[in-house]
Amino acid sequence: MKWNLLILVLCIVKLSHAQWVEVYNFPDNGFSNLFFFNESEGIVLQNDKIYKSYDGGESWSLVEAFPSDYFFWHMDFYGDTGIIVGTMSDNQGLYTVDRGEHWIGLIPSDITYHNIDLLNGHEYYKTPLSDPHLVYCNIEEGICDDTLIAPGILLMNDIEIIDSDTFYVCASTVGPGPGLYKTINAGIDWQPIDVDVLAYLDFPTSQVGYGFALDYVIKSINSGGDWNQVAVADSIAALAYPFFLTNEIGFMAYKSTSNNFGIVKTSDGLNTWDLTPFPSEEVEFNSDGINSLFCLDDMNCWCITNYGKVFKTTNGGVGGVEVITTINEDLNYASLAISPNPAQEAIIVSGSSFGNLHLSIRLCNMAGQSIHELEGVLFITDENTIQLNVEDIAPGIYLLFVETEKFSKSFKVLIM
Repeated sequence: MKWNLLILVLCIVKLSHAQWVEVYNFPDNGFSNLFFFNESEGIVLQNDKIYKSYDGGESWSLVEAFPSDYFFWHMDFYGDTGIIVGTMSDNQGLYTVDRGEHWIGLIPSDITYHNIDLLNGHEYYKTPLSDPHLVYCNIEEGICDDTLIAPGILLMNDIEIIDSDTFYVCASTVGPGPGLYKTINAGIDWQPIDVDVLAYLDFPTSQVGYGFALDYVIKSINSGGDWNQVAVADSIAALAYPFFLTNEIGFMAYKSTSNNFGIVKTSDGLNTWDLTPFPSEEVEFNSDGINSLFCLDDMNCWCITNYGKVFKTTNGGVGGVEVITTINEDLNYASLAISPNPAQEAIIVSGSSFGNLHLSIRLCNMAGQSIHELEGVLFITDENTIQLNVEDIAPGIYLLFVETEKFSKSFKVLIM
């Protein structure tokens, strides 16, 4: 990695017993974004469905279900106004002005967006998946400007809006190059920042920012001028979904080197780490684990797994992980996994105790078009694995759908 100045911050790692209570368990998978307006009212996305809770996540009602070719990627709210982007066959996104009670389609277009950040109740920026540039939109004026192109970028991983002029983009680059760009004139000019490719950005204030690249973290305390690497606990293999409430207090999802998942909390800007491992029998570790994290303050937080298990803490994470719901999942469903991800030559679909199931596997692009299919009675050997060759498929992000007569399941796959 390339750094102008590298400072290793020695971290004190301690295992804590944070109280994350399982408050709900959806029967299906494919859950991603989670958002709460207050201690009672929240929204969660599942592939093509929107659910809402009015009791702090202890029960959820279906707000609206959309066509099966929809796939929601990301949502953001500013007050009562919210927008969802993703793969949608007849619009560029969904829009609400009443905290998700009703949703309407945005400007019609056959394109997939995978990130969104609201500047206020009517202005926002979004990033297309296959054509890497920022798009500025103003709902009140009914306009979108897609000329804000960041140079040398292959895929925009995250955007962070500081104010109407200043924001950051972290991205996968075309060949060697910086993984972070900054603009101070609303995207007209871009300043490359000499760091490696990042997956997530979080700025609790305009001065202090954190960048995450799964297995390492960088931090700036001077408005992105300098970035220094922060030492990560040896037991952590990957970090995701950072949520900083102040310059020093933040939560993150983590995957350990032993392939377990949990929540990290820091109260001093990542000088120390509090790790809360979740019981492996309650979080399905053969898929995406914890898929979204949201905090109202340093006491009230929620997270959701890909498998629809909702966990909540109301004391900032003190007291262990408590499971209170009855789990009645189909073991065949829970045993299904894919590897490797990212993939270059082949994707291996594996399971256990499936028997002779009629299995359908579809690899689709983000527009919902089928790229590769397998179908038949496939799980009939002791190995219980199937190989899907992808070496001739163009690099990008795809959706892998696995269906049997008992269940269906979807995976987000990166082909390199």
